[in-house]
Amino acid sequence: MRHHLISADKQTADTVTYNESAPRVYVLVESLDYDNALTMSLQSRGIIVDTYFRSEQVLASFDRSRAGCILLLLEESGVRSAKELLTDLKSSVESLCLSAPIIVYMNYPNLPAALNYLRYGADDIIGKFTRDKSELTDVILSWLEKSERKRQRLNSKYEAKQLFKQLSPPVQETARLVYQGLTNNDIAAASGRKLRTVENRRSMIMKTMKAKSFADLIQKLGLAMEDVPVLG
Repeated sequence: MRHHLISADKQTADTVTYNESAPRVYVLVESLDYDNALTMSLQSRGIIVDTYFRSEQVLASFDRSRAGCILLLLEESGVRSAKELLTDLKSSVESLCLSAPIIVYMNYPNLPAALNYLRYGADDIIGKFTRDKSELTDVILSWLEKSERKRQRLNSKYEAKQLFKQLSPPVQETARLVYQGLTNNDIAAASGRKLRTVENRRSMIMKTMKAKSFADLIQKLGLAMEDVPVLG
């Protein structure tokens, strides 16, 4: 990972003081040979920019506390591997509940390739052949705003899934029945458990899920049981 920081006078490399909630762009590049002007344009707008050479590094470094997007710089030579890279990256972003739009930056005009990138999972395609750096920065800022709106819900879903995983399989099954609207008596009859056991499990579910009320519990269980697995 290479961290880009530009001093206030832009003459020497130095530490820039960013707002604690400043958005972050994760630049995933194929090689060191890429145009740094876009990075400088983003930083001039108060955006943190980090460069990585492997998608695993991007995913491991993604900061859930702020808006972020992945900027994938593809060279023409990388078209053959783009399908695998983009599909795997998109799948991982969704599995990890990350609010990370994937933007492909192309250094060459190629409409068929651009359409394929969108099919493979890219959210947008940009390139120096279509816009200047200021316009490209505006596009990325727009995606960062969308990322921020999505971030809170995804973080809530991620937290709910992590808490749900702390429940044992039998207690998870009781939680599913609670979410379906069954009463304690109904759950006891359906599972063949004693009523007291069901009551204890329900209390454990409330505590583990950090639910403040029954309505809060139902909301968190709904998020936890959405059909998107969490890796790890």
